[in-house]
Amino acid sequence: MKYSLARTIDFPSLNNYKVISFDIFDTALLRMVLEPREVFLLMEEELVEKHGKVFLGFSDLRFKAELEAVSKVWSLDRSAEINLDDIYSTLLYLNPTLKPFEQEIKEVELRTEKSVIVPSHQVLNYFNQARKLQKTVIFVSDIYLPKEHIADILETSGYSGYDKLFVSCEVGTNKASGKLFDIVINDLKVKPEEILHIGDSQGSDVKQAQLKGISAYQVPRADNLLNTSRYRSEKYQPYELKTTASESLFCGLQKNYLLNSKKTQQAEPNPSSGYSIGYQVLGPLCYGFISWIIQHAEEKNIKQLYFIAREGWFLKKVFDEINLVAKTDIVSHYFYGSRRALFFPFLSKPVGEFLCSFLISKGYTKLSKYLNIVELEIDDDRLRKLGFESKDDLIAPKLNKQDRSRLEALFDSETEQVERLAQEEKSNYLEYLQQVDMLSNKPIGLVDSGWFGNGQKKLQKFIQSSNPDANIFGFYLALHARAEINFDEKSQGYGYLYQFDNFNDDIESFLEISRMVEVFLSAPSESFKKFSKQDGVLKPVFMKKNDNPKLHPTVEQMHEGALDFVRDFVRVPTQQIPTLPNHLVANLLENYIKNPTEEEAFSIGTLPYDARTVAEDNEPMFAFPEVKLADFLRNPLSLDKEFKSTFWRSAYYQNHKSPVLKFFLRYTQKYFITKDPSLSKVYDLAYRTYKKLKR
Repeated sequence: MKYSLARTIDFPSLNNYKVISFDIFDTALLRMVLEPREVFLLMEEELVEKHGKVFLGFSDLRFKAELEAVSKVWSLDRSAEINLDDIYSTLLYLNPTLKPFEQEIKEVELRTEKSVIVPSHQVLNYFNQARKLQKTVIFVSDIYLPKEHIADILETSGYSGYDKLFVSCEVGTNKASGKLFDIVINDLKVKPEEILHIGDSQGSDVKQAQLKGISAYQVPRADNLLNTSRYRSEKYQPYELKTTASESLFCGLQKNYLLNSKKTQQAEPNPSSGYSIGYQVLGPLCYGFISWIIQHAEEKNIKQLYFIAREGWFLKKVFDEINLVAKTDIVSHYFYGSRRALFFPFLSKPVGEFLCSFLISKGYTKLSKYLNIVELEIDDDRLRKLGFESKDDLIAPKLNKQDRSRLEALFDSETEQVERLAQEEKSNYLEYLQQVDMLSNKPIGLVDSGWFGNGQKKLQKFIQSSNPDANIFGFYLALHARAEINFDEKSQGYGYLYQFDNFNDDIESFLEISRMVEVFLSAPSESFKKFSKQDGVLKPVFMKKNDNPKLHPTVEQMHEGALDFVRDFVRVPTQQIPTLPNHLVANLLENYIKNPTEEEAFSIGTLPYDARTVAEDNEPMFAFPEVKLADFLRNPLSLDKEFKSTFWRSAYYQNHKSPVLKFFLRYTQKYFITKDPSLSKVYDLAYRTYKKLKR
């Protein structure tokens, strides 16, 4: 998949026609399910909830009744039509025990059908253009639903002021035979060539209309646009697309988005827009995660959920949006926490070794950064005695043993000052925990992106000193196998996408997912450092001063798209909050990372890695290549080095424009070679040979 599959419909000119005719379902109106029959899944959920197991299997029974009713009528006359009463007569013949519920079931069907209907915005705009030009506007549909019900749905969906409505079950014949078009022509008393019919079916709407001399235009079917490969994978073979009502709703929203999002109706797609990524990837990810958390929280009687900064900022927004509909009694809090804030107060000796274990970064960094993180005040004379020239010295303690040794010695020399700072921070943080009721609640729910569980282990030490009976439940998007050691009976961790998964010892693939999610969940703030007291009031202090915090525009668009998906998903009335199985969402995210469209690769690839603010000119991009062909020819290893340090490998590859560089990446990097079965065998043979020669 190279480009976005969203489609702008190129409707024909209205000037040459007196009558504009519209098909209804899958043209003027769209259902928020993948296939029409999956409306019956929603019905079954409601009926089982109300009446019990007598309605188990109702979805299949209702579909079978429709097929048999149609087959019986069409065996006598292909132009004849059935109505809803015909279907229910067959249904009650197949299962007489449902007879007492007949009227109720019909009412449930009509109500459920209406609840999943949305207008096609592009068709609605075209409809309004036709009315503005004072054309005769009609609707023509092959459907078994009552005419008054169809009229009500059209009106509710914005299609008001049309001239006539022709419904096959009311007139006794259909478009599929062409006879319904004869009725339209005779009723309107117009020439066939004066009519333009708009519909989605090649047979009923186009071929049959044209056989009657009517001009016809076929709109694309939303379900034909959907790229289902993102919802299928060998890794998740037991899973099949659309097995539950909620999964059908999910896929229905995704297919409709490709035709129906206002964001897809621009004349040209905006390659920097993140809205579609938000709607199609981030929205399902966050919705599935939060609905899963709500289920767990209700089971465990958790009344307070703490969304940990900074990834928790957007997750809390999603929770609050869902909770408007779910109406749980769970209260959400945005909670200040970070690796720095949770680790530093538990300082141990030697302090240099302790601080370097979690403070130092990968590349060259100014010494002043490390001093500022700890808030150490050291004058230049003292720095020179410790082997530094100034605070502006560039050091790489992770790469250079001498730099690390010097930095540890510096911290060790200030042990007394560092211990005082750590104790002060610990006291302030305990006061903050008291303020947010974390030291009095027994079941405590934490929400974060997750990964290795280190933060919860440190937070547990804070809480248990004052609240020893507390049970801490951490809800995370994913937990690596390494995280398991950080949990116990009093402090448990749950991963939505992955629960203690080691990714077949491929830590880089796990980190690639974590980096992507962290960009998705960027917040308009700097990383939290500590609490300080000003006039006796606790104030949060951040790693950097930022008087005008804001998100990158692309991240803002992603968040907008994600929230729109969540709002659309929860608008359908269901018996319980619809959930999304983790394997569907995990597969969606993995396929997005491995096979992005060009639009997606560019949109996220050009983000600064720290996407919470607008990028500075010198800030590295997430997955956008800097090595050019000339650089590669001068130094072939530069390509390999940059590829291995990129944050999103597939997008890095796709964003390269040079076929030569793409060729070298595809046939020299294990990441791509192992995906091709034949190349993988060659690679394994070459690698084993290399190992033998080396020995």
